[in-house]
Amino acid sequence: MSKIATIKINALHLGKSVTFECAQLAIKQDFAPTWSSEDAYGKMDPIATYANTKRTVSFDLTVLGKQPATAASLQSKIDTLVKIQYPKYSSSNGGQVISAPPIFSVNVLNNAIYSVFKGYFTTFNLNPGSNGGVPPLSIDGRFFERKYEISLGMQVLHSYIPGWIGDGDPGGSEGFLFEGSGVDGSGGVETIPNSDYGGGGGQTTEPTPALPRMPIPSPEDNFNPVVAGGGASSARTTEDREDLSPDQQEQARTGVA
Repeated sequence: MSKIATIKINALHLGKSVTFECAQLAIKQDFAPTWSSEDAYGKMDPIATYANTKRTVSFDLTVLGKQPATAASLQSKIDTLVKIQYPKYSSSNGGQVISAPPIFSVNVLNNAIYSVFKGYFTTFNLNPGSNGGVPPLSIDGRFFERKYEISLGMQVLHSYIPGWIGDGDPGGSEGFLFEGSGVDGSGGVETIPNSDYGGGGGQTTEPTPALPRMPIPSPEDNFNPVVAGGGASSARTTEDREDLSPDQQEQARTGVA
């Protein structure tokens, strides 16, 4: 088996992990924009409202343990994989309270292609080889399966803002689908803090230049479009205009000489 065809499943709620070298490994991702629509009287097209874009990934792997030692090791890893699907508990007033749900990160192919996946599993199917005609090994009166087919479905949780902010893309310099700085090598310089779930990643975008501030007349002033547009003339208060001639008052009011 190839050493690169690996999958490492990290149980973040427990600080435990399990790694498999796979005879076969298939990775499939789905992206589902969620919209709701409502029909309106006389409107040929529905009124559509965008909600979110969900990202899921599935891992289908085949693992083997042909010899007694590797079969025993494989069974131990399978046992660990099953057990880490359960939450972490803490004791409280003589009872048990869930302190952390089963949350995972998954590294595949030694991170040679894909970025790390983070989220929770929605499906977990385990099919032993004996169901497909592969007889188990008998070692000291115990049976060990020599083959397992495993299917895992994960709901990906984004650890940064998963959308375009200015010219910064969802991955930035972190990479979104693929490991590294992305296909074009682009990256930003401004870090946007995570909005949810833990703390590791962040999206980078180019900083937005500050817009010039426009002068705001006081409530006493008569609005002068020249002032609002940044001209040299300034608005005069009503009290100031009383000392001016009629022509000067008109010029102060309109900004036109």
